[in-house]
Amino acid sequence: MTVARRRQGALLAAGLICTTGGAAAPSSHDPFLLAALVAAGGLFWTSREWKARVLAGLMAMAGLAWSALDTNGCSIGSRARLFSEKVAGHLPYIDWGDIRRQALCWPCHASPAGHKEFDSSIKKVAEKTVNGESMGLYRTPIGDFWIPGSDRALLSWVLWEITVQHCYESRQTVIRPGDTVIDAGAHVGVFTRFALTRKAGRVVAIEPDRTNIAALELNFGPEIASGRVILVKAGVWDRKTFLTFSHDQNSARHSFVTKGENRLLADQMPVLPLDELVEQLRLDRVDFIKMDIEGAERRALAGARQVLDRFHPRMAISTYHLRDDTTAIPAVVRALEPGYQIHGKDAETGWDRYVTKVMFFDPR
Repeated sequence: MTVARRRQGALLAAGLICTTGGAAAPSSHDPFLLAALVAAGGLFWTSREWKARVLAGLMAMAGLAWSALDTNGCSIGSRARLFSEKVAGHLPYIDWGDIRRQALCWPCHASPAGHKEFDSSIKKVAEKTVNGESMGLYRTPIGDFWIPGSDRALLSWVLWEITVQHCYESRQTVIRPGDTVIDAGAHVGVFTRFALTRKAGRVVAIEPDRTNIAALELNFGPEIASGRVILVKAGVWDRKTFLTFSHDQNSARHSFVTKGENRLLADQMPVLPLDELVEQLRLDRVDFIKMDIEGAERRALAGARQVLDRFHPRMAISTYHLRDDTTAIPAVVRALEPGYQIHGKDAETGWDRYVTKVMFFDPR
């Protein structure tokens, strides 16, 4: 066998092994796919036989097909799409540096590889029924948390996003010692606890869901008693009223706006503007606002005119719940306070394209 034949055979074997190896882990197989494409390219360019070139093409197609099976944003196709959508102007608030970080990082930013080790540190220590619903108590790296439905997977992922990925902090938009923080959409208090570990002076935790409120009361009893955590049992909107509140199987996705397929029931819950809430609480400062309220963000911001004008808080606002969030939410903020600098950090697959997951608003 000639040297050329042996080289072609080795390249073909390597390509096939790497391409089929990618099938074993389609959510984290980029090294397999890259190796397959390199092998296929080498086979194509070093061979003069049409059969070998056809095989090289089939290898590349097979590798790309496996890549297409990846649905969590880690495939080569998904990473390339990030660049193309930035070029097309669909991600104007995310800098090229953050696009490169997200598209080129390894392990993939969305891969569960790093999360697995973190997840193993979360231990269930108790369970009980509150208001007819099961709750689990879990020991985590930042403290103990009760969560409805004993939903360990949800708690683990929320903790990972907030404390490891720092999804609500970027550049100057960070919590500083002594800050008064508003946590709109507090859920069971992961961000509230995170703010306290950042040495926030006070956190206003806003949550309308009764079961989540019960969890917050269990999770922050001493802090609520001391006044370091202020629990507001309502939602935020642009006016004071009652709205239909839809409950979801996922305790972090209850909403006044979105109506997903997993909605269980709906009832009427109170909402009020942030301006009125801050006045009621007699807050003398508002330094940081985190808002993740399942599509109600733009209406809540519209009810915060006086807060923005008086305090100029740093803000981290979720912008992926509604199709036009990435344009509507910056427009609302600019209409209220034109001086904010706006940027994003992470892109997320949503609707028919990538969208900015959280937008950060820094007062100049």
